Amino acid sequence: MLGWAEAAISRPFVGQEIFATLQTKALIQARLDRNADADPIPAKLYDIGNENEINNLDYGFLFQLQDPDRAIEIFARNVPASPKSWNAHDSLAEAYAAKGDKDEARKHYKHALEMAPEAQHSRIEGVLGGLGD
Repeated sequence: MLGWAEAAISRPFVGQEIFATLQTKALIQARLDRNADADPIPAKLYDIGNENEINNLDYGFLFQLQDPDRAIEIFARNVPASPKSWNAHDSLAEAYAAKGDKDEARKHYKHALEMAPEAQHSRIEGVLGGLGD
C-alpha cells in the first residue's frame, strides 16, 4: 500500500500534490512505525489542506492508529489555524477525552459549545455531562 501511495504522489494532477494521497502515505508510514518518515508530511498537509481535510487526517491518527498524542498535536495546530471553528475545538476535545484528559476535553468542549450551531448543542452538552465535573 505504501508503494501505491508513493506512486500516486509522484504523479500529481496539474503539478500539485493531492491531499488525500499525502494523507494516506502519512497514515501508512505511521502504521508501519516510520514516524520519522511521516513527520514532514503532516507539515506539508497543513500547507495544502483545508480545515476539514486536516481534521480528517487527525481522526486517522486518533481512531485508525489509536494515537491520541499525535492526534492532539495535530488537532492543536488546527485550532489556531481555524479560530472561528467550533468543530476544531470539538475535535481537539474528543482527542483529549480519548487520552483520558478530562480537564482539557471539558475546556475545549465548552469552547466548542459557545461557538457551535444550535443543532450541535445537545450532543456537546451530553458529552460534557459524561465527562463529569
